[in-house]
Amino acid sequence: MRRSLPILALTLALIITPALAQWNLQQNLGNLEPISFEDVFNDTIKYDDGAINWWYNGLTNFRLATKFTPAAAYHLQRIMIALDSSSTAPITIFVKNDSAGFPGGTPLWSGNLFYNAPYTWLGLTVDTLNLPQYHFSAGTTFWIEIRSNGPPFEIYDASPTLPTRSKTWFAPWGGWVNSPGDNFIRVAGEYSTSIVDAGCDSIWHGGNFFLPNPSSISVSARVKNFGSSTATFNVACSLFTELGGSSFTFFQALTPQTVTSLASGGFTTVNFPSVNLPTSNRYRLRVRTLLAGDGNPDNNAWDTETLIYTAPAELRYDDTLYANAAYALTGNGWAMKFNPHQTGNYTLDQFKVMAQFANGDSAARIQVLDDNGASGAPGTILYQTVAIMTTGWNAFNVSLANQTGSFYVAYIFEHGTHTSALRYDDYPSSGQGWSKSGAIWIADASASDWMIRATISSSALPPSLDVTLTPVNPPITIPANGGSFQFNTAVARTVGPQAAFWAWARMKYPNGTYSSPTLGPVQINPPVGVTITRLRIQNIPSTHPAGVTTYLGYANTTFTYPAIDSSSFTFTKLVTVDNGPWVNDYTCSGELFPGEEVTFGEIHPSAFLLYPCSPNPFNPTTAIRYQLSVFSHVSLRVYNTTGRLIAELVNGGQQAGIHQVTFDGSRLASGLYFLRMQEGDFSATQKLMLVK
Repeated sequence: MRRSLPILALTLALIITPALAQWNLQQNLGNLEPISFEDVFNDTIKYDDGAINWWYNGLTNFRLATKFTPAAAYHLQRIMIALDSSSTAPITIFVKNDSAGFPGGTPLWSGNLFYNAPYTWLGLTVDTLNLPQYHFSAGTTFWIEIRSNGPPFEIYDASPTLPTRSKTWFAPWGGWVNSPGDNFIRVAGEYSTSIVDAGCDSIWHGGNFFLPNPSSISVSARVKNFGSSTATFNVACSLFTELGGSSFTFFQALTPQTVTSLASGGFTTVNFPSVNLPTSNRYRLRVRTLLAGDGNPDNNAWDTETLIYTAPAELRYDDTLYANAAYALTGNGWAMKFNPHQTGNYTLDQFKVMAQFANGDSAARIQVLDDNGASGAPGTILYQTVAIMTTGWNAFNVSLANQTGSFYVAYIFEHGTHTSALRYDDYPSSGQGWSKSGAIWIADASASDWMIRATISSSALPPSLDVTLTPVNPPITIPANGGSFQFNTAVARTVGPQAAFWAWARMKYPNGTYSSPTLGPVQINPPVGVTITRLRIQNIPSTHPAGVTTYLGYANTTFTYPAIDSSSFTFTKLVTVDNGPWVNDYTCSGELFPGEEVTFGEIHPSAFLLYPCSPNPFNPTTAIRYQLSVFSHVSLRVYNTTGRLIAELVNGGQQAGIHQVTFDGSRLASGLYFLRMQEGDFSATQKLMLVK
């Protein structure tokens, strides 16, 4: 399990003792020197990565042990170790059989080594005479154990081989426990037969560690031929449901996949068909290679987990059984990323952290952070508190509503190693851990899962819609012969979830009755927080009743009343006429909303047809084409956005057929204009954009 500098890990115990709390753990970055004599022997088995990351300073009378499982018949010839300092007394090295997963009793071989070159590979030769007792058949496990009174002291690499192969013995810890990384112990010798070994290198399911019920999931894995010759083998995937803690029972097997003729040392990706998971539960997904004669079964399988949940639900990565606990320097810490994969908003109700408290521990800082604008890293702090931990689960109620996407729960060491240690569980790792070094958050994909949980509930709140009608040049008066007015209509969804909604307008007459919709209804779907504004022109015919009329706009998830939001303004219809034309329709024209179709008020489609102007936008001229089905009296006018007449292009009788005129805007400023065509009682409007 990796810990990034300058993070410190302290415990490998179920209980931290006062003596253990005083030990000074350091991390030493760097690589060990290559082993000069390693090439003397043909085949070396190693599990460490050669990079030093852990050092428990001051342990005495300690033991380290690593188990080895050769993938083919193997002749052990030499043992190599690396430690942190010179020895003043000999170090004893043992070769032992396996006993129920631990080093056995009577040694097969032992020898003494004066370790006099710190951070250097030194070793002892076991056998070069091909003696039978140092031969191990394929798949047979043996242990190398070393004992030291200290110094020298032990060192470990960054991330232990999975399953864990290295053990550390120390009496206060109760005997053998998993080492924090791989021990620096290697064996060299010779394989006497070819290696047959295929294994799984990694597994993934698209980061779907939490999915609402019901859901489906797809699993992929990378497999490798670790053998010495080309291999063909099957890859299986099984699903298990959680019974409690780390106990799982078989649920379902997916269709096995076949890897054909994979070269020695080669990798390939295997994809399994998606599977439906209709029941809320935690599932373990396991991919396993199946190769006849495989000499190393330990690397065959790889696991990951997912939680199918019904909100409200507690989201967790851990198996309830913790492995160890760890400290960090002041201001540093760790976090777990949570993505509930909710399609709508959700509320973060509570989070919990599992701490390891020792007498006199100081407070920790706990934070909830957003996903940094969906860039995939801890970002803005949404909530934080400082509290002294107790041993076990510490719960915090937060009620952060209207959340979307991912969030992070972080444990910050307010007082360094004087803060309570944070616990983490064992294999498998989700890869969703993060570490904080100073002000920087770093993805820590190789870390075990910190024991941090979050409880969410579905927000399921009604969406917040907004509609605003704003008249142009109020107050509005309409003569008895009719007229028109302009107004801006702005609609928006201010709070999610993202979904289409309806917008429309109607009028409330002076007598209190209502008209049918004059605008829409139109269904639109703008992104949450984005406002759509359109300039509209509303005709009011001569037959409209005199008095004060209210013009109303609505927004709702359905075309029903009452609406979620509404807006209005008024206009007055006079009893006197002016010198303008008589208006005979309620056409609402102007800029169209997304999805709205061009309409011509109450006209008959066969009366006339106004074609789209071309070009549009234009500079400085555009062609206007229209078609008449019968002899008609036609007016063709251009207005600016305030409703002022700019040009009258046609005003008179015309024969049936297609007609074209040119509008020249060379003397006009760049901007938006409206072309209005009227034939008898019917009209149509188009938007023109002049760009110079």
